[in-house]
Amino acid sequence: MKNKTLLIILWLSSLLFISITIWAYYSNFHQNGLSNNPENWSQFANYLGGVIGSFISLLNLIILTYLSIRLVKNDDERNKWTLQELARPLGNIITIKNDNSLQIIVENCGLGPMIMTKMEICENNKVISNTFSQLILPCEDDVEFDFSFFSISSENAIVAKDKTLTLLKIKGKKSEIDFKKIINKTRKILDGLTIKIEYSDIYHRKIETLICPINFHNIESANNYIPKSNVL
Repeated sequence: MKNKTLLIILWLSSLLFISITIWAYYSNFHQNGLSNNPENWSQFANYLGGVIGSFISLLNLIILTYLSIRLVKNDDERNKWTLQELARPLGNIITIKNDNSLQIIVENCGLGPMIMTKMEICENNKVISNTFSQLILPCEDDVEFDFSFFSISSENAIVAKDKTLTLLKIKGKKSEIDFKKIINKTRKILDGLTIKIEYSDIYHRKIETLICPINFHNIESANNYIPKSNVL
């Protein structure tokens, strides 16, 4: 619409200028009547060519300058969009388990850093926590195991391209029968909950929220998964 309006203005300005040029010549020489002398018509043509030709040259210069600026601007926008798409992250949540461990990991499968800004754990679309530490039951003192969890700080969390971040990890001795009970209890607590992670790219563009139900009936075995280094 903006380009169309500009074209209309240019056409009207050109017609107005040509009309004024012809009227100026006519107002000065109309008293002589319509001439039959070819030389007079040649002089009139030279007058129109000199005045209107200069105007058209100036108009072409203005149009070319405008088009050059628009082309440069379009190229800059296209390059900016390309750079942003090349830096677009893509989050993926992986649940891993075996006989002596249980892990929930977020992986960045995109092309640029993944900046996590918010994490929520929901039940029936209702937020119940923003960290797994509040959901895990206290365990017996004589059971030896490692427990670690992640919570987003005020500075957010950054996951680099092709890297992972552990949201929850519980690991114990394979021979501990009581620890297996802890794993089963934890699975029952978390099964059916939903993880929601909000994140953006390095240009602060908000990416579509990552939503993943926790389902321990369809998870990846730790024996088939090659973990990547965690990056915060």
